[in-house]
Amino acid sequence: MAGPSAAAQDDAGRPGERAGRRGRGPVLVALALVVAAALAGALLVVTGSGDGRDGVVLEPAGRRGSGSFFDEELDLELAEADPGGDPPADEVDGVEPLDGDAPVALAGLTVRGNQPGLYGARRGEPTCDVDRLDELLSDEDGADTADAWFGALERNVGHRPAYLSDLTPVRLRFDTRVTGHRLEGDTATSFPSVLQAGTAVLVDKRGIPRVRCAGGTPLSEPGPAPEGTSADDALDVGAQADDPDAAWDGFDPASVLVVTGHGVVHSFELADLAGGGPFRRPTGSDGGRDQDPPDQGAGAPERCQDCPDMRMAVTSTSGSALHVEQAAGPNATSVDGTELTWLLGRAEPGTYGLTLSRRYEILRPYQDGDPVILDNPDHEDETIVLDTAGTATNGVPAWMQCVPGDATVTVTVSDEVAETAELTVPCDQVTAYEFTLG
Repeated sequence: MAGPSAAAQDDAGRPGERAGRRGRGPVLVALALVVAAALAGALLVVTGSGDGRDGVVLEPAGRRGSGSFFDEELDLELAEADPGGDPPADEVDGVEPLDGDAPVALAGLTVRGNQPGLYGARRGEPTCDVDRLDELLSDEDGADTADAWFGALERNVGHRPAYLSDLTPVRLRFDTRVTGHRLEGDTATSFPSVLQAGTAVLVDKRGIPRVRCAGGTPLSEPGPAPEGTSADDALDVGAQADDPDAAWDGFDPASVLVVTGHGVVHSFELADLAGGGPFRRPTGSDGGRDQDPPDQGAGAPERCQDCPDMRMAVTSTSGSALHVEQAAGPNATSVDGTELTWLLGRAEPGTYGLTLSRRYEILRPYQDGDPVILDNPDHEDETIVLDTAGTATNGVPAWMQCVPGDATVTVTVSDEVAETAELTVPCDQVTAYEFTLG
């Protein structure tokens, strides 16, 4: 076995570049349970009636829906709606009943956003126009609207480039419970909603629906039904729906899903709504980089009886968050956190490569018109390079920062540590690591 090789490469790309949205490789990183992002900077107030007070709005696929943030005629969908699939328990692993002590109005099941087959799309075809959404949210004339849009998602408009670059267009395969938001003046008002299977949405990097493409409406996770609501009462269409007559054929609240996050997803395994086999869509891509799943396709490696299992785990020991991608060798069979795993005899002899880069962190962008710099006490070596006008001299926006640091790569072969490498990972560059399995 050969030792490691680490090298820094220039022009890694910075957050906010639209080209970077199309170029990330398919790596799945599962890190933690979903935690709502802390508000950064001043946000417009998001108000709402709360689940159940005005009733759950039933929103059929193919219709603009209960509200648009931009224009009544706005539709970001790029293709006609496709029909949904069979009941989720027949198609998707990992579907669980909702906790009976905390029912959600008109929803009976929960599923993680990274489950294969949860979403669908037509392979190689875009579903929703993310670039148009980006234009609308960056329009100076619509600054109040953009503030309200991001406020509905508990984010600041300064998150726009990085946040939108992680959204992935798909279609719901099952009726899905969400919280929708409508614009009233300069304020986002929430309302409980069920989206019909076939609805085009943008999901975030944890697989949670965040935008309804018809109308550009931001979506958030549903809350529990009002205190004292029983599980049976929560599934009563007549009692819970805003308009029970709006229910579509086959609507069954007990089969409606609530999607939860379990970690960061770098590629989604989607059902091909055109009738083909399942395929992978890298997070933040729109269909142009769709590919076969690891175990399918003409180029997939076959199992090798004498080949070992192997793991390559990356740990950040200091600095900003790491972004890890596989750069060489047969594709990993699974990725959990920043650990890539080759199981069932798929670690064939050869060179395996990784690339490591630092993720930029969001700062509070402005307060009273002036940029605000937040020093992180956890990083004594932190540096933020700004000119007197508040624009970063290295081209990075003033509201972003990145802290260089160290990382450890541990390679395990057949449950024994084969190699440990200590790497320094700067900002604005890519650090390459290679391991040769003999």
